[in-house]
Amino acid sequence: MEAIKISAEKEGFDGIFYPAGTPNSAVIFVSGSEGGLATGKRLGAYYQSHGFSALALALFGTKHTNPVLSEVPLEYLEHAAAWLNRQGYSRIVADGISKGAEYVLCAAAVMPEICGVIARAPSYFVGEGLAGKAPSGCSSWSYRGKPLACTPYTVRKINKLKIWRTERQFSLLPLNENKTVTPESIIPVEKIHGPVLLLSTQADTIWPSAVYLEHLQKRFAEKHFPYAVQTVVFSHISHLMVPILHQKSQRLLRLLFRSERLYPTKCAAERREMEQTVLRFLQKVFAQESAPLALKR
Repeated sequence: MEAIKISAEKEGFDGIFYPAGTPNSAVIFVSGSEGGLATGKRLGAYYQSHGFSALALALFGTKHTNPVLSEVPLEYLEHAAAWLNRQGYSRIVADGISKGAEYVLCAAAVMPEICGVIARAPSYFVGEGLAGKAPSGCSSWSYRGKPLACTPYTVRKINKLKIWRTERQFSLLPLNENKTVTPESIIPVEKIHGPVLLLSTQADTIWPSAVYLEHLQKRFAEKHFPYAVQTVVFSHISHLMVPILHQKSQRLLRLLFRSERLYPTKCAAERREMEQTVLRFLQKVFAQESAPLALKR
């Protein structure tokens, strides 16, 4: 089935829909700080090939969205879900990676129409936005015309070339570690209306997603979240926790990340496990009604 391009001029969001055989359920995928729809296109086609209808949603960097990752409206996902509802899709899971994971956790907390969340390499708080390669001075996200409270970057600039020469890999950890997280910027994930799958890795060199996942687990437990929370922490795969579908992408990963170079077999096995975990999660969520504790913790 052919993909369908949707424009924010008419529907309030920029995206591409990949219909499959699922009659009433769909995934909305949101990529990270690279913006645009390149990653979304790959994931949309991937989901479609596995029998799941999917909508690749752009946060910024397209014709009708913000040019930079700063005060991006949560309403983009709200409008995308409403569009899917009008097409007959009543069960919607939001899937995001990196800043996209941060976005879908924030959005699902205010949108009961989202019945499940997949957060890949997530944050547990709202971070400052980005204007190109520099902090924007504003929140990453907005809702109802107001910026969400955010934790600013402590380090405002890093020497990426120096880090590359020292570590022989791409790393933004000096930019993202040791932030003073403000209480008001912590995402109220306990307000999500469905099961949650959290995926992170100990080998993350972009931000400490394994540590962030622990904070999310703790909040879900402290707030007595009534739905299931499933967590998987991998040891070797990099921050780019998505299926790798082409040899060119694989070569780029190994160039950028030392763990991907040193442990290619283990990384491939972990990615297969990740993919199967995600597909099983979707099958369970889409097969059930929105009842609490439908999945085991």
